[in-house]
Amino acid sequence: MNELQIFNSEKFGRIRAVERGSEPWFCLADVCKPLDLRVSDCRKRLKPEGVDTINTLTAGGVQGMLYVNEGNLYRAIFQSKKPEAEEFTAWVTEEVLPALRKHGTYTVPARLAPEVSPNAIANLIRVTRRVMLDMGSTPQEVGAMARDVFVTWNIPVPVSLNRQIPGQMCLPGMDGAKGLTA
Repeated sequence: MNELQIFNSEKFGRIRAVERGSEPWFCLADVCKPLDLRVSDCRKRLKPEGVDTINTLTAGGVQGMLYVNEGNLYRAIFQSKKPEAEEFTAWVTEEVLPALRKHGTYTVPARLAPEVSPNAIANLIRVTRRVMLDMGSTPQEVGAMARDVFVTWNIPVPVSLNRQIPGQMCLPGMDGAKGLTA
């Protein structure tokens, strides 16, 4: 998780997180909001070495946002007197943090996907590939799109999409292409 990850909960909203070193850091404003805490008051009770400003893309552009390490995350949660703080703690400690430790990312549990034939998925990739290439997308971008489709539909991602040679993409069965170069 080297980039911004957004964790969503219907009850608690979103929490942005980044990885620094091998440790997750959480956006303090996102932690404080569902717990009815003021960021300025909360920050006073946190260990300074576990608080840092990280430039984050927001609706208003890139802004410096306060992020806290895991220890300060717990300190912030424990400041809340809301009954929901216990549920929030359970969500973070039982779902988000274990997922981060195991996979380096948090994913929402998969919903049951409607039945779609393999041919329909292959056609989706084939048509999208043509459109993307016509619009000037690179083979790497097309490969990323195909990889995303496989992941979305819980299809094992072909080795050729996970281990691309820079400038090359191999999608067997796609218009007979063995490899496209940029």
